[in-house]
Amino acid sequence: MDKRRYLWIVTVATISVFLVSACASGVKTQRETGSHQKLKDIVFTENFDQGLRNVWAPISAAGGNFARFGRVEKGKVLVSVPAGNSWGKTGVRTLKPVFKVDDTMKANPMQIVLDFDPDNTTGYIAAIAPESHPDVVHAMQSWFHWYRRPNGEAGMYLRNFRTNQTASLAPGVKAPATAPRQIVFSVRPGIVEVSTSSGEKFTLTQDWLKSGTPIYLHVHSHPGPEGDTASFALDTVTVGR
Repeated sequence: MDKRRYLWIVTVATISVFLVSACASGVKTQRETGSHQKLKDIVFTENFDQGLRNVWAPISAAGGNFARFGRVEKGKVLVSVPAGNSWGKTGVRTLKPVFKVDDTMKANPMQIVLDFDPDNTTGYIAAIAPESHPDVVHAMQSWFHWYRRPNGEAGMYLRNFRTNQTASLAPGVKAPATAPRQIVFSVRPGIVEVSTSSGEKFTLTQDWLKSGTPIYLHVHSHPGPEGDTASFALDTVTVGR
């Protein structure tokens, strides 16, 4: 065997051992999370490998209870709220803003990329707001909801419940029965867009998104109709452009 062929075999074997070890230890590769492949200028990233730390606060509102229904395990925020717990809002919110709106975002919006585990997700809210609120529906907010009912019907929408108090929680638009693996908020002054990995896109005009406004992220469980089960598994959060 010549020297070059020997070195090639050793290199391939070493890479194989590394990949097997990474999978066994639960290491998240870029291929698994996907977020970092799209964003070049990253200003905030979270993989929850160190828990909530001092970056996130639990959400326990309207029948929700993080101590009972939520946990951080193996680099994921895992929430599962049984039926019969009202809206069961259980999740996490950032304690500090992930960025502030500025005029450069008119041409180059800031993006918030959320990666979920679809197999463990049946209903959640992802919302941005100018404050960190224990029940963000009562703050000014842009509120994205995806849900799947026990009968398999699924829906999603993007709304602001502070400015549209009569908005119905359901049905929004029909959605695939499997939760999107990724959703992306694109934020500009006055406008927020949400796109999903399953191909949907929503746009909402928001007067509160003015230059200088701090942006806090909230993610919590939320059923379709009140009292249904709701769960989610949040894998990573990445913010940038």
